[in-house]
Amino acid sequence: MKRLARLLCSRRVAAVTAACVLLVTGALGLIAGQVEHDDDILAFLPEDNEDVAVFRRINERFGGLDVALVGIDAGEQLFTAPFLKRLRSATQALNELEKVSYALSIANLEDLTADLDRGGIELKTLIDTLPETPAETTALRNKVLSRDTARGNLVSEDGRAVLIYCFAGYGADPRGIAKQIRTVVQEHFPQEPTYWGGAPFISTYIYDTTDNDMARLTPWAVVAILVILMITFRDVIGTALALLTTGMGIAVAHGAMVLLDVKFNIVLSSMPIILFAVGSAYSIHILAHYYSLEPKLGPEQALVNTLEHLGPVVLAAGLTTVAGLLSFVMMDIGPMRTFGLFTALGILSTLLLSITFVPAVICLTGLRRKSSGRWTISSAMSSIAAAAQRERRWVGVALLACALVATMYAGRVDARMDHGSFFSPGSPPDRAERFLGEHFGGSQFIQVHAKGDLKDPLVLRELRRIADQLSLLPHVTDVLHIGDAIGVANEALEGMRRIPDTREKVGLLYGFVTGNRALAQLVDDERTEALLQIKENAPRADEVEPLLEQVERWVETQSIRNYIRARDEQGSPHGAAIAARRLELVLSRIKALAHEHNIPLDDSQQQRAGAILSQTRSKADAASISEGLERFLGSSECLVELPNDERGLVQRVATRLAELGPEPDESAILRTLESALEPGGLEPIELEDLAFSVTTPLRELWIQEKALALATTVIEEAELRIPSGPGGDRFVQRLATAAIDLGNEEALISAPTTGHRDEPGSSGDGTLHLRVNGLPVLHRGLSHSVTQNQFRSLGFALSLVLVLMIGFFRSVTAGCLATAPTAATLLVVFGGMGALDVHLDIGTSMLASIIIGAGVDYGVHLLAGWRSEHPSTGEPVSRGSLESAARNAAMNTAPAIWTNATMVAAGFFVLTLGEAKPLQNVGSLTATAMLIAAAATFIVVPVLARRDRYTGEYAIPRPEGDPKLE
Repeated sequence: MKRLARLLCSRRVAAVTAACVLLVTGALGLIAGQVEHDDDILAFLPEDNEDVAVFRRINERFGGLDVALVGIDAGEQLFTAPFLKRLRSATQALNELEKVSYALSIANLEDLTADLDRGGIELKTLIDTLPETPAETTALRNKVLSRDTARGNLVSEDGRAVLIYCFAGYGADPRGIAKQIRTVVQEHFPQEPTYWGGAPFISTYIYDTTDNDMARLTPWAVVAILVILMITFRDVIGTALALLTTGMGIAVAHGAMVLLDVKFNIVLSSMPIILFAVGSAYSIHILAHYYSLEPKLGPEQALVNTLEHLGPVVLAAGLTTVAGLLSFVMMDIGPMRTFGLFTALGILSTLLLSITFVPAVICLTGLRRKSSGRWTISSAMSSIAAAAQRERRWVGVALLACALVATMYAGRVDARMDHGSFFSPGSPPDRAERFLGEHFGGSQFIQVHAKGDLKDPLVLRELRRIADQLSLLPHVTDVLHIGDAIGVANEALEGMRRIPDTREKVGLLYGFVTGNRALAQLVDDERTEALLQIKENAPRADEVEPLLEQVERWVETQSIRNYIRARDEQGSPHGAAIAARRLELVLSRIKALAHEHNIPLDDSQQQRAGAILSQTRSKADAASISEGLERFLGSSECLVELPNDERGLVQRVATRLAELGPEPDESAILRTLESALEPGGLEPIELEDLAFSVTTPLRELWIQEKALALATTVIEEAELRIPSGPGGDRFVQRLATAAIDLGNEEALISAPTTGHRDEPGSSGDGTLHLRVNGLPVLHRGLSHSVTQNQFRSLGFALSLVLVLMIGFFRSVTAGCLATAPTAATLLVVFGGMGALDVHLDIGTSMLASIIIGAGVDYGVHLLAGWRSEHPSTGEPVSRGSLESAARNAAMNTAPAIWTNATMVAAGFFVLTLGEAKPLQNVGSLTATAMLIAAAATFIVVPVLARRDRYTGEYAIPRPEGDPKLE
């Protein structure tokens, strides 16, 4: 350092140094603006996390799970022609966007209905014509709200709000797609209140608010730092030099990112303020010490003495900050490693410039300033440090008590990561979340990924059982699955919302719904993979994670992974298991239906319902069967038209057929038709066709009526309180449909396994692999990653800083002493976080490393100035009092330490004035931590110090000729 000092005092060397620095940093500054931004919020997920890999594969497999949700508060106009026309146009325009895989609203929702003319199913849009009269508007409203696929999903229960789902294509840019969607919607609905939810809008909000905050607040942070520097130096050139050095460090970091093709992420947006606040400390220390020596020694000798004595101290302090930031490379989150690496590069550049470029400029300009006058802070800190050393036992006990309390509260700090971690209450995403939760049951989904034979009706019923059970969990508002879609199609075909009994019929129904793009989010084209979409409305991570654990626990313990297709036949060893499985399927359906319709169903009622279902053999009313047959015989579905010349013929035929009972054979049906019809009424071939035509409807009518009778018995005996109106009627009908499954001849039962449930070697007819995934799983993984990263980076930073300190002071004791104030600060800050219930997130996970890197700076400078002096001459003395050493060290270093602490605190405090929540958190906590670190330095070090001197060659002398500091 002596050689560097002498070298830089040469004007020629100084001029060359300054010119080279300006040339290099200027070139890097010119390209710094070319750095690209990375807006992918999923980039913050752990890279080697298996859940992340599965989510990305599912995302690609199902055409993109990033859903942008647009809620529109339409009010009473929702079902009017003008509004629906705009909604239809907006939905069409959204579907024409290149990166939108599919946009869905009630305007293009497909509706399955029975085709009465040709038979089968007719697929058409739910709103095929716009209403023209108030009566048509009311009829359309009733129609839409009667569809389960629309009500609560695409239109609110009260019919006043509508939701548009925009599924982003795989690999779509979130900010780009969000901007396009917003433009289209605002063009069509300029007056209506709109709410923007889902991952694309939330990530866009996070990045936009962060960018806007940094663009707006960075100048104010610089102004705050500038004011502090001006008050400190009272010199424009010195102040400008300190800021210029920091600006050069920023240019180096950004320019290096461009050269290395590294993208700028949300965390790096805080780098300029960090560099201005923290990186300027090194120039400040050099300039402050130079200014204190220059009046007595002159510019050249003052510069030499400053670099010789203070240069190593500044270098050691700067390297601790670099070490703290480099600790981010230990994290498994790419953007955090990038932040640590390039912010450390910026700090290192600023550090090197402070001991090269700053001295060169001083040499060339011969900087001078007016006397800085008296520093009250020096006197105050000197008294505090002396008192702490003098009463070190009592102060030590107080510090120990504070440490114990802080440790207790620090243990409560945990990581909570979800979208809410990135925005504040009352912000646009928060308002959107509350709107979507209130009107549509939430905006977030947990997915259960299923792999198996999804053409098998028994597998589809197992998926339905899983969905039914999961729908009962707290905060779950809906569960969408392919089994429900198949049931809707079957309802359109046969009038019963249930999964068919045969593989062939399931294949037929798949054919009817093929091409429905909304189903791409539920099942793949090969029918081997499916998703159960669990909609939940848990507002906070501490409620989402318990729900996620419940879902995972249920899937792991209650689902069938390896199964046998067992048939209920005479001599089957699985008879009891089949009966239990059928009952479980039906009871699960009943509990889910009761939950959906807000019908109380306690444990006692469930037990009574189960007993009735397992023991009662219901009897259907033949009169009801007759009425159903009458309707069939008079419809176009009947293959043979009965003669209409005889009054009451259809009724007589229907009555006679109903009297045959539930399972007549074809010959009995044929004889009954012959006797019921007048001789010669139909040709023999027509009689055979008629017998064939009525066989299936007759059997299904008996099944339906027996199920309805059983459902009625369950309602009566279990004392279920059924609400009046359409909702109650739907519940009764769905309960009856569920009861039909008690007659299924086949069921899936668990196969014996030889190892883990998902491992090969399990005997059986098939497997159903299930895995819970979705954004909540990723958020939990990120929370765990943040926690682990905190420990890894904290251990790395403390270890590296401690090694640096031991090497600098050439003493283990001194190295530990220099880091002690920072350790105390960490305890206090994290204890405060625990007491105030502040959680670790992306922003606060940066806190520890920043505190370590910047806070150790203060301990280094205090110890470097720690020495006993003769009270009259001011000369160092051996074996002087520790109180004198504490007083002198505080007197000489307090101005620089508090100037730096105030600058860092001011720079970070400005971040709290923005809208971005991560910046608010890290800003407030870092500002507080720096002030605590500065104060702790003047208390902890005097209490723990046991020597009157900790440095030899690099000791900071009292500035000669400096006015007495008070």
